[in-house]
Amino acid sequence: MFIGHFGIGFAAKNNSGKYGLIALILFLVIIQAGNIMGPPPPDVEMIAWAVIYSGCL
Repeated sequence: MFIGHFGIGFAAKNNSGKYGLIALILFLVIIQAGNIMGPPPPDVEMIAWAVIYSGCL
């Protein structure tokens, strides 16, 4: 929902902005699909590492 409002409210000044928004949307869709279809984490330590790595993004 936010991305739809963002895409309508702000116009890209060049191709980098347009393709950057498309790349962001694709990245978020791929991550969400992996979260939905992937198995649960094997233990608590893996959850901790995932939180640490997601902070780097």
